[in-house]
Amino acid sequence: MNNKNKRLIQVKKPEFRWTIDPKKHMLYLDVGAWQGNEEGILKTNFILITGYAVALCSYFPLSKTARKNWKLGEQGFGQHSVEYASKHIINFLDEIVPFGNLLDHIQYFYRSKESGTPFWDENSLLIVIGDLHLHCYRQHDASDSEEVLVDNFIKKEKNTRKSLESDFCNFLNTIVIFKDKYPDLNIKIVQAGDILEIWELEQIIDKLVGSAKMLHINAEEGMADEYVLSHMSLQERDARARARNPIVFAEAQKYDEILDWFVKRGIISRVPPPHRYTRDVIAKSFMYVMQTEIFTKIFDSIQYLHTWSIPFITTIGNHDSALKELIQKNKRHPLDRLEYVVEFNEGSDLIVHIEHGHRFDSFNKPGGDWFGRWVTGVNVTFENMGWGDFLKKLEEPIKEKFYEIKLLLHKIKVIPNLPLNERNSYIKASIDVDTWFKTNQGKNVSIFIMAHTHIPYARKIPRNIDYRKWLEKNITE
Repeated sequence: MNNKNKRLIQVKKPEFRWTIDPKKHMLYLDVGAWQGNEEGILKTNFILITGYAVALCSYFPLSKTARKNWKLGEQGFGQHSVEYASKHIINFLDEIVPFGNLLDHIQYFYRSKESGTPFWDENSLLIVIGDLHLHCYRQHDASDSEEVLVDNFIKKEKNTRKSLESDFCNFLNTIVIFKDKYPDLNIKIVQAGDILEIWELEQIIDKLVGSAKMLHINAEEGMADEYVLSHMSLQERDARARARNPIVFAEAQKYDEILDWFVKRGIISRVPPPHRYTRDVIAKSFMYVMQTEIFTKIFDSIQYLHTWSIPFITTIGNHDSALKELIQKNKRHPLDRLEYVVEFNEGSDLIVHIEHGHRFDSFNKPGGDWFGRWVTGVNVTFENMGWGDFLKKLEEPIKEKFYEIKLLLHKIKVIPNLPLNERNSYIKASIDVDTWFKTNQGKNVSIFIMAHTHIPYARKIPRNIDYRKWLEKNITE
């Protein structure tokens, strides 16, 4: 027995789930996120699908806190774990885990019946990655005062959210090493949306432009009427404002310097006075700046995947909903495909369906995301003040209370139908997608994968059911 197999069967772990027949059940998966430490949980989640096996994994070992929060089942892998686990999944985990137990990195595991239909081609490996929310700036060298100014304005040194850029690059580079060892294995990567935090960038620039404008108005107060000001050059206006209100003007200059950083890189445009800047983030050079200045390591790693014929496919999320337009303006990017939905037809009658999942969220769905954008703007303000994601801390408790109230009203017959919490709403949506395929194309969704919630989760769902009635019997989760 080789070393990696010994590492597998040394301990009994609670993550193993059960066998599934894709003809009778569909598998709902939430890939979670790759965001670093969020609410005390280190999130570096990804899904592996190959042949008869599916595993929802973590790049870093799962902590006891994570297991408790994720409410894992009690069935263990036991002595037969190697027999159940796919060789490709075990070999891949063995590549990314230098020591310790491989099972510490698997949260959920499902296996299709050998006599049934496989989830995926046995000579292929599908890797699905969750939300990245890469902030469109980075921590810069202290030697570059201009860029430190931008970074300090946005982060205030108190915001500890990190993109884990180096860890994600190591993960992508490990995929290349794995491909080198198994050259005949066909590998595909799908990143399930919100790769870039564009909403946040829009809010930051909007607030920068608004603050700069107000400070300049205050600095220019009493200089002349609007007509005279509009016929002055910017240099003349600034010279007079500096002389009349030096303290206020100095503050305005700080905002100008930060905005100039965006202007130089073509992310926003300078326009004639009295406006100074536009608030339009959609610029031709946006993706070029992301690749060459902000996330050079990540985009270089994605580009390197192509030399090994490994596609990097991306779905569109809510926070990067502008990405399609940005990419159309700049063709130089390493993303193989950018879609709202990605579907793989595995076999004559089975579909693997992947999307971000925000279209099922009434606050963030396309065309109705005003509330989500507003919340992002408020969070940008709080983060700039060093308070962190203030609203996010309140979001889950509020949702829980509303759901508890609805359940109570249902029990006393005020609400006739069993209410669905957020997770059950997403599962119901996955069943609706499966029903659409069955009705319109005569095919079943074998696996429905989404992201968006940042909470990794998996569940086996019987086909052809009344979901609310089924949920009445399975309300414990």
